[in-house]
Amino acid sequence: MPDSLQRIEVTVRIAGRTFPFCFAPPPHQADFPACTPISATQPESFTFDQWDGTDIYGRVVQGDTLAVVDVGFIYQRVYFEPAQTQEAFAQASGAQVIPSARPRGELVAGRTWNGTVGGERCGGGRRRQRVRQ
Repeated sequence: MPDSLQRIEVTVRIAGRTFPFCFAPPPHQADFPACTPISATQPESFTFDQWDGTDIYGRVVQGDTLAVVDVGFIYQRVYFEPAQTQEAFAQASGAQVIPSARPRGELVAGRTWNGTVGGERCGGGRRRQRVRQ
């Protein structure tokens, strides 16, 4: 895990509900106290089990429903000294960071996963049955 990684943000969206998560590696855990600490040396896994099978209005979701998981790797921006050649435009110079430069904002590198959840797995494996009398 690179030292420049400040945190990892994971957002799970299912049936109109949003479940945000934040994870911070050791060098930045004090900077982001609301984030769950993670190890820089051990591989981490993330198990999502907070969805109870209901939509944003509390209704039980029937059948499969779309799940969207966004994972963003958050880095602080930095400026480097440019290389001193004509071919240097937009190229990494390998030079020193400019300490007096204070870039604004963060750099996010991420990916999105789209899939379905529900059906037999809806509501943590529980199935509701309607009994007719």
